[in-house]
Amino acid sequence: MEDKLTSLENLSTIEIPEEVASAYRNFYEDKTEANKDKLFDAVQTWWDNRDYSKENNYPVDDTVINDLSDLTKEQIADLSLYQARLIQQVRKAVWGDSEIVVTEDVVTAMKNITTAYSNTSNPDGDHLPSALANDGTDTTHWKAENLGYIKAKPTTMSALYKGIYKSIINTFGSDYNQNYAHVLTTVGGSPIYINGKVAPRYVGAATSVTPEGLGLMHEIHFNHTASATDKTLADPFDPSIVKAQLADAKAVQTSADNANKTAQNRLTTASVANKAAQDAVSNTTNNLNALKATADLTPDAKAKLDEATEARKNAETRLNNAQKAVDNLNADVATKTKALADAKVVQEKANIANKTANEELNSAQAKNKLANEVLSETRNKIASLKATADLTPDAKAKLDKATEERKNAETRLNNAQKAVDNLNADVATKTKALADAKATLQKEEAKLEELKAQKAKDEKELATLQSTVNALKANEVKIKDEIKSLQAKLQETKDYLSKLKNADSNLEKAKVAYKVALEKHKEAKALLDKETEKLKQLLINKRDAVAQYEAVKEAYTQAQVKAQYDAIVKKGGTPVAILDETGKVIGYKEQQQFSGVNHTNVEHLSVNYYNNKFTNSANSNNAKGASSNKELPSTGENAGNAFAIYGGLLLAGASALLKRKRQ
Repeated sequence: MEDKLTSLENLSTIEIPEEVASAYRNFYEDKTEANKDKLFDAVQTWWDNRDYSKENNYPVDDTVINDLSDLTKEQIADLSLYQARLIQQVRKAVWGDSEIVVTEDVVTAMKNITTAYSNTSNPDGDHLPSALANDGTDTTHWKAENLGYIKAKPTTMSALYKGIYKSIINTFGSDYNQNYAHVLTTVGGSPIYINGKVAPRYVGAATSVTPEGLGLMHEIHFNHTASATDKTLADPFDPSIVKAQLADAKAVQTSADNANKTAQNRLTTASVANKAAQDAVSNTTNNLNALKATADLTPDAKAKLDEATEARKNAETRLNNAQKAVDNLNADVATKTKALADAKVVQEKANIANKTANEELNSAQAKNKLANEVLSETRNKIASLKATADLTPDAKAKLDKATEERKNAETRLNNAQKAVDNLNADVATKTKALADAKATLQKEEAKLEELKAQKAKDEKELATLQSTVNALKANEVKIKDEIKSLQAKLQETKDYLSKLKNADSNLEKAKVAYKVALEKHKEAKALLDKETEKLKQLLINKRDAVAQYEAVKEAYTQAQVKAQYDAIVKKGGTPVAILDETGKVIGYKEQQQFSGVNHTNVEHLSVNYYNNKFTNSANSNNAKGASSNKELPSTGENAGNAFAIYGGLLLAGASALLKRKRQ
């Protein structure tokens, strides 16, 4: 977009000098021979002082057009808008205000009209009213046309842009003998205002090729009726539009850059947070593995494992969503602190379990003691019964019963002993787990203290080193400044001493050198003045020689051309000027009749043609003094019915016509 903006800002414009604009206005208002000559003289002065280097920048479009009879609507729109832009520049320079418009219906009309031209036999490249009426719209109808001949061969859009530019500007220099009819059609009269606004003019540009292979370039001016369905086309060559688009694009780019920076910052933060989360997950996993290794040590280990597993999942979720960076050392301290807290929780639970086990052990021991006492009493009863077994008949039954009770008591005693043994084993296991937890806790606390101590030590050393570096930097700057100051003073002293040593000799040398230089300057000045005078005389001689040669050559050429012109007039015909590709008149041909009205058709620069009215400006030869018409015929501009044919793409030699007229 920046390249496009630069290209549009550097496009060549048509700059009409005020002298030409003033002469044109006078001629437009009063079309006398005197005003016509003044316009010619103003154009001659303009052309003598034109800066041609500013006329070489045209829109760049290398699209190849193989068939000039079948331009697309987009191509017709671009050609029309470029032509409208140039005519706008000319009209503003002449009249101070203007509005040239191209609409969708104008493009449609141009497409239909040029298609009709291409499909109608037209060997001489004449105007075709039937084709011009074939606009195919309800809003847009032809008013005036300029028509030029072009080569019907493949070309590019850039070449057509250049042709439109050259055609408009060169018509000023070649239109004298046509009474400036083509210029009048293109530039027109003063603007009309409606409700305080300039009434727009409508213009289109396109090409066609006749069935006989003759290429035509059309500049058509239209009468136009406003319509809600017709849309005005934007000027693609307006740099202000691209400048606004470029500003919007830059704003979008800046926003995107800022968004990208924000995203990068968030990515960095997320990456650091992810690293911290991975560390936390790793530590949690290690703790889980440690708990799994002791899963069988206590009855509630499985419950603790499940609880820790759930805690790990929750920790992973929280850590994956973390957005802030954590310093590596602080992260490690935080992790160790969490492990310490977890170990304290494990220790507290182990203490509770140990207390419960001791209580259960005491209860089992009390029950065991009671069972032993019952068992001892039972044994005593049995011994007593055995001693009196034979004393009574029912003693045997009591003895059997007592024996059964003893066996049951022994069974209960054995079960109680096993329970005591199991509780003792569980107490031993939990006591060992508690000892291990205490040992782990002590290790973690020791590591934490070591990390804290190391961190404090590192921070202290870093602060000391930073202070030392700052002091060294400040001292280095101070020393450098002192060295610079001393070097400057030393150099000043050396310079001063050198001046003192060589002052006298340097002064004498300077005086001698000045005298020598002054003499050489005088000699060179005298030589330059002498050679300048020689050059001026040579230039004068060259101009005189060239002028004489051109005068003789032109007189001979014009004699031949005038003979053709007189021969056609003598026969009662209408002579039509034939121009070569440089704009030079190389002969005349007889104009064929069209619809019973004299119609002049100039090759590469045909006369203007009007809707319902014709103007024949070919009754004058190429010399100003030979014109048979002092007053230009009505162009129909004020009536709004002008239609002219303009000088195509081959008017680069129009300046030669000016110089020939001057001779």
